[in-house]
Amino acid sequence: MFGGKNKKKRTIQLELGELEFRFSDETWGADLVELKLMFEQLEATHGLTDVEGQFVATSEFLSAAAQSLSALGCPRESQTIARQIWVAVSESFVSADANFRRSLTKALRK
Repeated sequence: MFGGKNKKKRTIQLELGELEFRFSDETWGADLVELKLMFEQLEATHGLTDVEGQFVATSEFLSAAAQSLSALGCPRESQTIARQIWVAVSESFVSADANFRRSLTKALRK
């Protein structure tokens, strides 16, 4: 593959990484990694407290998140929407990472 003797082709399944959010009258999509990095930066900027492995959101954090999501094209700017997207992004990232690692492990075993 990279200069080694094994010339066997391997297939690694990749996900598109696009998340789609449905509101009552419209849909908005964004890239998972772009959202994850945005939220991580906001978490660090706002110094969120980690309680038992989970960050506790503050009003200031959620307000900044709502504004940042709006800047990315999210059609709704509210703390409630920002919190729901924050949680969805976190859970989706963990799931996508696990799926990729399984695919990679499978491909490397072949």
